[in-house]
Amino acid sequence: MQRTSALLRRLSAAAIYSSPRQRALDSARALGMSPPVIVDDGLREIDFGLLEGLTFQEVADRYPDVWRVWMQQPTDVAFPEGERFADFSARVDRALTNLTESHHGNAIVIVAHGGVNRLVLARALGLDTRHMFRLQQTCGAVSIIDFYAGQAVVQIMNATGIADAAC
Repeated sequence: MQRTSALLRRLSAAAIYSSPRQRALDSARALGMSPPVIVDDGLREIDFGLLEGLTFQEVADRYPDVWRVWMQQPTDVAFPEGERFADFSARVDRALTNLTESHHGNAIVIVAHGGVNRLVLARALGLDTRHMFRLQQTCGAVSIIDFYAGQAVVQIMNATGIADAAC
């Protein structure tokens, strides 16, 4: 994150937003940038419910029906005692709309999670969400999206030359 901060500092960010999850908050704070980090609950990763903390093999063994949907139709999944993909998607969409409208014309930094980042990039690229999992998101990588009159232009995606890909 220290190497990542060198690029982000050049953006002169008007605000830094983070998921409330500890690993995202720690990463946002490790950037060592000002202004201070603002927590936005809309940037949380999908709630995996009973699957949280399990390995893929454990999920496949304990929840074979959920596993099958998750692997074959990930945008149709509903995690037991967790979140449906549709609800996750709507939450992230609302957060992104609020942030882009609130900071029109200004750079902001968002520190989130693979699922959130993939969804934001899929929206920016006009991809059907079924295809968002084709977008690699390496820990600590940087993506830069410019928004002009409601249209997104992806300038950089998953830049790892400035980040440690061994995450």
